[in-house]
Amino acid sequence: MPQTRSAKKLLKILTYVLGHSPDEFGLLPDPEGFIKVKDLLKAVSEDSEWKNLRARQISEIFLTVSNPPLEIVDNKIRTKDRERLFVPKKAENPPKLLFVCVRKKAHAHVTNKGIWPSGYRYVILSSSKKMAKRIGKRSDRDPVLLTVLTKNSIDEGVVFYQAGKTLFTASYIPSTCFTGPPLPKEKEMPKHQKPESEVGKAKSSGSYLVDLKHMEQSREKLKLKSKREKTLRKKSIKRARKQKNRWPE
Repeated sequence: MPQTRSAKKLLKILTYVLGHSPDEFGLLPDPEGFIKVKDLLKAVSEDSEWKNLRARQISEIFLTVSNPPLEIVDNKIRTKDRERLFVPKKAENPPKLLFVCVRKKAHAHVTNKGIWPSGYRYVILSSSKKMAKRIGKRSDRDPVLLTVLTKNSIDEGVVFYQAGKTLFTASYIPSTCFTGPPLPKEKEMPKHQKPESEVGKAKSSGSYLVDLKHMEQSREKLKLKSKREKTLRKKSIKRARKQKNRWPE
């Protein structure tokens, strides 16, 4: 099949990423060498030349290239030639500090419970702050950067594996083994502003007061009606007495 220039160029960069240096792009292949297509798109599109990269462009490779050196299975992609891939190994002397980013929404939970894998089998860390932030921004525009103390972690039983020049992995990081920015303080409510619960009660109470007012009006109407009826009865009795006096038996 004829091969377009863009497909040929894209094939070249994907072959490099998947078969040579996925860690250079902050990517971690699974044990079979696969990387999720969506993760690959995010990583490669960080390059200004490929910022508009879409899945259909990867599909074009398989339509225009005869026997492509890549394969896709269940929305995951890998290169057929994986001999040059870095094989993860236990890090005997990891850097004193490693870095990882978490989503802002998860900051409080992580601070209390520790760092656990999200989307991968392992927690992915880096010896480079820049790379940690690059990976973190793929799931949060403004992620929280945490600094992992490797010695403290090892003392707690954590085992680090090196997965590339700057990438490392761990099964988890205890909450006592990393530092980061303080949790944001809860916004203090202005003194004149009532809590939502009280506002809700006020609304509920207000609607009940309206009902009471309606009931009170009904009572007043009944009283007035009763008063009128009594007045009419008195008048009727008075007329009857006059008639009796006028025509005695």
